[in-house]
Amino acid sequence: MKTYAGLARLFPNSFPAKVFLIAFIGTHIPLIATVYFLLAERGGVMANLEICIVMLVATLVGTTATLFGLRAILKPLFLVRDAMEAFEARRERQALPEDFNDEIGKIMAMTNRLIGDVDLDLRRRKSAANTDPLTGLLNRRGFDQSVGPAAVGAIIYVDLDHFKSVNDRFGHDVGDTVLRQAAQVLAGAVRTGDVLSRFGGEEFVIFLPEGDLTAAKAVAERARAALASKVHIEGVAVTGSFGVAITPTPAGDISETIRQADAAVYAAKGQGRNRVLTAARAAGQAAS
Repeated sequence: MKTYAGLARLFPNSFPAKVFLIAFIGTHIPLIATVYFLLAERGGVMANLEICIVMLVATLVGTTATLFGLRAILKPLFLVRDAMEAFEARRERQALPEDFNDEIGKIMAMTNRLIGDVDLDLRRRKSAANTDPLTGLLNRRGFDQSVGPAAVGAIIYVDLDHFKSVNDRFGHDVGDTVLRQAAQVLAGAVRTGDVLSRFGGEEFVIFLPEGDLTAAKAVAERARAALASKVHIEGVAVTGSFGVAITPTPAGDISETIRQADAAVYAAKGQGRNRVLTAARAAGQAAS
């Protein structure tokens, strides 16, 4: 590293320049010394000026060719650098050639594997951070990242009925099983493109992109019926209360829409549970 560190002071931004200097010292200095000695034997430099000019031109041509050659032969290192920069800046994977067996070829192959391993690890970490480990659905963080704060569509808020009594009576293992089954049923009831998440506890939230009130109520009713018919504990159906709300257009406010849907769930529970209630209807009944 001492040689490299020393050359870095002379050429801090160019690796080819470092290599060229070593090559120049190793080849040109002995050659120049030999030519100078021969010229001295034949009368000195001035007496052989034509030879000196030819040597100078040949040295310049050779130097230029060497610089271009070095840059060309070091192209794989530049590709490695570009691949690293692209992945660091944009998480973009640029495949490097792997059909070379020398040291540079091995570096390119190892770079491909390293970037691939890091990319896979980052994807797994992101997935784990955005996923509820019990149900496999998106968690609230994953929902926020998937939907965004100003999306337009419909929100369905789901709260399983009497879930606390399930945990108290049958234990948390049974409660976890109910949550997994409920997640599967809800996933089967939503449409392709809808975003289903577990917000925590026994609460689930569904986002229907561009969904209107009619479509949202249909999905909610389908999910409610499927939940009551497919999830049971000792023959007793597990039900859920559903609240539906629509984001304002053109710019939605997801957090406010979720709050409205949650309020509709609360109203649905007050009316006996196991039902779908829209935010507008819940607000009207609260006012009356």
